[in-house]
Formats: sequence, C-alpha cells, structure tokens
Amino acid sequence: MKIKNLFIYAFLAFTFVFTACNDKDDETTTTDDVWTKNSVSANKAKIEDEGIAMLDEMKAMENEEAMETNAAFVGFLGQDDPFGDIGDFKSVNLRKDNVLRVNMALADFNGSKVKNVFEALSLKSVEADSNTVQFFYDELVGVYTWTPYGNGGHWDYVETGDEIKFLFPSTEDGETNDASYTVKFVAYDGPYLDPMFEDNLPSEVSAELAIGTTVHMGYYLDLTYNSDGYPTKIETNLMVGDFNMAVMAENANNTAFDVSYSFTHGSTILLKMELGADGDWTEGNIEDHITFYKEEYNNETWEWVEVEVDMYDEWDYAEGEVWKVVTDGNTSFQAMNIKVTGQIDAEELGDYMDNNDFDEQSEAEVQAAADKINEYAALTLRFADTDEIVAMGEAYPKYKEGYYNYNDVWVEYAEEDKYYDIDMRFVFADGSKIDLETYFETGFNDLEDQIEAYIKELEETYGFGSDED
Repeated sequence: MKIKNLFIYAFLAFTFVFTACNDKDDETTTTDDVWTKNSVSANKAKIEDEGIAMLDEMKAMENEEAMETNAAFVGFLGQDDPFGDIGDFKSVNLRKDNVLRVNMALADFNGSKVKNVFEALSLKSVEADSNTVQFFYDELVGVYTWTPYGNGGHWDYVETGDEIKFLFPSTEDGETNDASYTVKFVAYDGPYLDPMFEDNLPSEVSAELAIGTTVHMGYYLDLTYNSDGYPTKIETNLMVGDFNMAVMAENANNTAFDVSYSFTHGSTILLKMELGADGDWTEGNIEDHITFYKEEYNNETWEWVEVEVDMYDEWDYAEGEVWKVVTDGNTSFQAMNIKVTGQIDAEELGDYMDNNDFDEQSEAEVQAAADKINEYAALTLRFADTDEIVAMGEAYPKYKEGYYNYNDVWVEYAEEDKYYDIDMRFVFADGSKIDLETYFETGFNDLEDQIEAYIKELEETYGFGSDED
C-alpha cells in the first residue's frame, strides 16, 4: 500500500533529519512548556528577521583576515606543487588531502557553500595502498618556503623537524613570508580491525594558519578507539577567527549513537544540528532486518534488474524493518534563535504501520495512520533563547488531486486515482493550522530579497552561479 511505504521509507527519514536531542524517555512537550504570546504573523516576522541576521553573520566570515591569507596560500599551491619532487613521493591531489581540502573549500567559501566546508571536515575512507598515511607524512615532513620568481614563484623544500610547515606571504601580492601553515599528524598505534589500517589511521591531526605568531585559523581532528581498534568517537573542528565549525560522531557499542554539527560566531549559534538514536546496528541484527540491493543491467533481456547483495558489497538501496535497527531517536536543528525539536519511537510506530493496511482513498483510515504518527512522534518549532513554543507539528491526511509537471502546469488525476496522503502542518497557540509548505512559501519576502541580493553579489565578486562556474 502507498500509505505504508510512504511512512516506512519517507516519514522516518524526514523525522530524523528535521525533528531535539533529549534523553530517550523525555517528552518533546510537557505541562511546563510555554507557548509564545506573539501572534502567528509576529512570530513569522521574527523568524524572517533571524534568517536575515544569519545571512549577515555568514557574510562577516568572508571578512576574517584568515580568509584572505588562506586564499593566498591556496593560490601559491596552485602555482607550484610543493610535493612534486620529494623522494619517491610523486604528488598528492591537494583537493582530496584530508587536511588541505579544508583550505580548498574555504578558498571557495561564500554563504551558499557552507556545506562544502562541512563536507571537507568529514573524514574520507582509507583506500588500500602500498604506502601508508604515516609513510606519506614522514616523506613530506619539512619546511616549504615560497620564493617569488618572475610572475609567479615556487616552493623551496628543506627536510627538517617532525612537522610539515609552509612559509609564505599573507597576501597574494605580498613579498615577505609573514604567514605559516603547520600540519602535525599523530598515528593511532593500538590494535587494528584489519591490517590495511596499520599506520593509516590518525589519533590526532592539527593544522594551523598563523600570521606572524598569531593563529588565525586552525583545523583539529581527534579520534577515540575501543580495545578492538574500532573508532568510537570522531571530532573535527575548524576555527576561522571568531567563527567555528565542528562535527562530532560517537558510537556506543552499536546500541547508541550521537552526531552533531555546529557553526558558531563567538557565542552566537548560526547553525546547529544534533541527532541521537538507540537501537541495535550490530552486523547480525542488520542482516536480520535489512536487505541490500544493487541494480545491474542484464545484457540478454536489455533490462535493469535488482540483485540482492551483501551489506559490505557496493549497493544502491536497502529495504526492510529499519525500526528494528534504529528503535527510537531524537534530533534538533537550530538556525540562529529558531529551533526545531522532536523525537520518535520508531519501533512502536514502525510495527504498527507495518502490521496495518490503510485504504488511501479513505480519509478516515489515513487519519487513523496520522493519529498514530502523532502519538509516537512529536515536532515543535521554538525560540531557542526562551524555549517558547511557536508551533507544534501535526500529521494529517491531505487529499491529492493532481500534481504540477516539469512545465509547472497543473495535471489533475483521474477521479479513481485521487487519494489521501500523510502530510505535516503547524498548529499554533490560537488553534490555527497551516501546512509547512504554505507557511514557508509566503511572508518571507524581505529574506528572499536579501538572499537574491547576496547571490548577485557573489556572482559579481566570485563568478558564482555564472556559466563559467
């Protein structure tokens, strides 16, 4: 049935991404919760103001002194490969290097590419190689000094010390090497899950950009391992002047995990997301409840077919009882002073939806499914500073009579194909209700104007969004 599949594979994902990080037994709302006394329109205006304020904060990051110096550093790296002629080490893809790719992302930074920096903060998987990360680091240790030559320049290398250090001008047209970028790597030396990881896993990594003796930008990575050599906690942190981006992931014995992302300016939270979940994601339990598939092309039938594969093989998608692996969870998303919080009892709700069929053309039956979602899952929109509730999320049946095609033309279903779907809406203190799409679609004109103006500025300044980008 469409309703069941919709819930199982869409609503759980939606709730986990957009819904606050409380303990398992906490309620999202309690009798002590306070609703804001502002009107719906006044709260909407405050939300728009927060969006504009966040945009202004992001613009401010471009003015940090470290941004100009980092751009100069990346420019010098682009003119000459500093690692090209060192020993047996041929070269390195600077954009894929775990530390230097952060610099590359920041050099392209603008308010619409914050996600690129967060992606750069995420560890990439270790690929099998005849040489290890420790080997590469040992080969590259030394001091690299930028020397102008003609219209460009080159890096001069001296093998010395136990760290990688670059010396270069703090501006693109500078003549004095008054800036430095220093990389330190400490390898993990405990037990390994697989021999391929030996000397390939870090316990600590740091990279600091300094102008003179003052550090203006720093990248820090810390990993914690259990007695079997399995990473149980990973923390990455990027500091750019007064701005800070942090990513943390922690796994407790395959029964609980926490993930958090944050982007702050001083004490001001610009963006923050936290996710926590309980369950059992051991190999055996995943195999019992989840099936993995890969799409392969059959040359005889000239058709794409679905083939069941092992969870460790390359796969395209998975199906099964997700709620038996992740049994309950909670997550929060905050942008400036606006915070969305919620939680879900995935096991109870998943079992109910899986064991009941719903006639999608019956409003009453779809309403029953929505009622169960509201019983086992909760969503609130709040002001972070006062914790006052702006609105509560509510699942409800929405009649689907058609759709807009790719030309934005309304296409109505045949009468027998119309159906009820489960959608989400906000319920406000005065009892009024409005679906999420409509709420965010209107009333934010000033914010939209600010975003459009900022994008235009980026196009003119950086070429962002142009055909050449």
